[in-house]
Amino acid sequence: MDASPAIWHGRFVVLATYVAALLGGLVAVRLAAPVDGWTAGVIVHAVATLVVFAQSFRHDNTSLYDAYWSVVPGAVILGWVAWPGLPQEPVRAALIAVVVAAWSVRLTANWASGWTGLDHEDWRYAAYRRHGPASYWAISLFALHGMPTVMVTVGSWSAWRALTTPDAPWGIFDLVATATGLGSVWLSHRADRDLAAFRASRTRPDAVLDQGVWSRSRHPNYLGEIGFWTSLWLFALAAGWHNTPTVVGPVAMVALFRFVSIPLMERRQLARKPGYAQVMARVPMLWPRLVAPPDLHAERD
Repeated sequence: MDASPAIWHGRFVVLATYVAALLGGLVAVRLAAPVDGWTAGVIVHAVATLVVFAQSFRHDNTSLYDAYWSVVPGAVILGWVAWPGLPQEPVRAALIAVVVAAWSVRLTANWASGWTGLDHEDWRYAAYRRHGPASYWAISLFALHGMPTVMVTVGSWSAWRALTTPDAPWGIFDLVATATGLGSVWLSHRADRDLAAFRASRTRPDAVLDQGVWSRSRHPNYLGEIGFWTSLWLFALAAGWHNTPTVVGPVAMVALFRFVSIPLMERRQLARKPGYAQVMARVPMLWPRLVAPPDLHAERD
């Protein structure tokens, strides 16, 4: 089915916003020159976030920021791979580029396939509107735009260290990192496909998905995301054990999903779907069981 004019208009707005965000970041880097690659990345992140926020405010829709998580961080990390003068190990840099590109394309494509246009705003964002316009936009800037930008910047530290640690030849640990990253991307992709197939075939609005990878973990999509950021840390370790402190990146991601995203999602599921309590009782929250539990004969939104 062809996309409606409203969806095409929304796609144009999003594309224009992100092009402007990246160009704005690059202009800011140029004005701040000379700077090193890490500082350039931080500047691009910050300026791009402000540009996207301005457009979110203009269109009264914080979900304009949704694609940021995969578009701008991916562009920054791949920019580091191509940054002239960095003491990169070429094989490690190529492997990081493959993992980051796969992650960015998968996540962005999943956002695009489920996005319905500028009339859509994530339910988690919309819930804050009850605080009034002034409070809502303060929350939007600092919590919904600013906090994720800080998170992905911290998460990207591992990639920076992996790319800039001198005299660190690639080895078997880089292959472990690559397998972890691509395996995590595959897990997220499989979770997306299982969820899309379920939504296309469910017969009840209160159905709860417990098939495929969702029978092993209640949040396999989040597990895949955590695995990707962990893979960047493994690349940093492959470059040298002194990069161990960059574990703060994946730890921050675990904290974000475990204590923010998952509780919000599960409270909503319990409120809308009585059968979700059975899923919680039998299916692990994140780390999957090796043997699938018996079918619950339920479905999930």
